[in-house]
Amino acid sequence: MPGWDFFYEHVHLTFEGNCLLARIFAEKIEKLLPQSATDSRADWPTVPECARRLGRSDRDLRSALAEILGRLTDPPFITQINHDEQVRFLAKRAGEAPLTVAVAGALQIAQAAVKAAPDDARLYQQFSNLEEAVGHQAEAEAAARRAVDLLPSSAEAWSQLGSIFVQQKKYEDAANTYQQAFKLNEQDVWPLQNRAVALTKLGRNSDAAKEYKRALAITPRFGLAWLGLGQLLEQKGDQDAAADCYKKALQNRIHRAPELATLARFCMSRKWFDAATTNFDEAIKLDPTNPSLVQEAGEAHFFLGRELGNSGHADQAAREFREAARLMPEVIEARLNLAIALFKGKQWDESQQIFQQVISRCPTNALAQHYLDLLGNRAVTPP
Repeated sequence: MPGWDFFYEHVHLTFEGNCLLARIFAEKIEKLLPQSATDSRADWPTVPECARRLGRSDRDLRSALAEILGRLTDPPFITQINHDEQVRFLAKRAGEAPLTVAVAGALQIAQAAVKAAPDDARLYQQFSNLEEAVGHQAEAEAAARRAVDLLPSSAEAWSQLGSIFVQQKKYEDAANTYQQAFKLNEQDVWPLQNRAVALTKLGRNSDAAKEYKRALAITPRFGLAWLGLGQLLEQKGDQDAAADCYKKALQNRIHRAPELATLARFCMSRKWFDAATTNFDEAIKLDPTNPSLVQEAGEAHFFLGRELGNSGHADQAAREFREAARLMPEVIEARLNLAIALFKGKQWDESQQIFQQVISRCPTNALAQHYLDLLGNRAVTPP
């Protein structure tokens, strides 16, 4: 009878922010990646190769790796000499992972697989994921409950069920389920992180703060927990303590787009424009099709450019305004400031070209025309 092997031979899975695959991958990745290597070393397996060894398809790599990279802030990965190198390598490979398979087709094969192997708990976890991905919340919950019934000792199965409850906004059920997952693996901080989020949704901020602190006691470099704790302290009015948490979140890498954007917005509110651009840019790498992220990142680069320009760093300002203009091509102000920064940096020819672009889009722009007059009155244009 075709069962688990049949399923993974034919089905391509997709996971949208699923912690389950991250945990499975994190438990085995140490065996797949060598202790020390460089990006160019042939003995580093590619991410598709890692996926093949784990029975995963290319389809799930991009979203799963966001979770995997977050797990790399946990032991034993954080203690490896080449930890930062591993993070860079996996991030690069994640961006290269192809996305080619439709979820609906995968779901049909998954249905056949669970019918063939009705007592396979792990298979039901993946089936639950697919049902969730296509919006079948009731079916996803039923499959997740079946996985827990079959294997009640599995922390991963309980976490999957908690994820379904969160999607359904059953936050009380989610909090209880994540508590059970943590009891089964008290070194895994993700159930605590997810439980804290669920408790926050219930308005139980004090309990949520305790969960973040429990997670940080286990993994002090868990950037997401520092960010969540900082948000709770800020809501409470303790600005100094919140700022300290946000600074620690900045020091410890985060690899999920929504949380990176939240941290970047906090940096913007404090006028930490350099940190804001860094976090917005990282968020865009993980979620490149999000138009609001692109817009916010453009604004961050624009404000950083203004700050640099006002302090006399014309070349650095030009770099930021160039990025702002790329991200916000419709914003004339970004292009105008780029041209001014180039003018101040004595890059006359390119400055003139961009001022002309501004005039072509906005013929009444007096400032652009003023600079064009200055450039036109020069006797000799420097090389």
